[in-house]
Amino acid sequence: MSLYKRSKSPNWYYRLSPPGGGPVVQGSTGTSNKEQAQEFYDRLRVDLWNQARLGHKPR
Repeated sequence: MSLYKRSKSPNWYYRLSPPGGGPVVQGSTGTSNKEQAQEFYDRLRVDLWNQARLGHKPR
């Protein structure tokens, strides 16, 4: 699980493994602001956890 920047992009990117296994989820947060990127990443982690552990359907 990580939040990182690529060398030729101003945006922050994420990579994380969903709880309970499954393929790694990765992509761009769409922002160059680290605080906004961290909020995006945290919301994504919570959504994936809710789907895996509580059976909630994805939005």
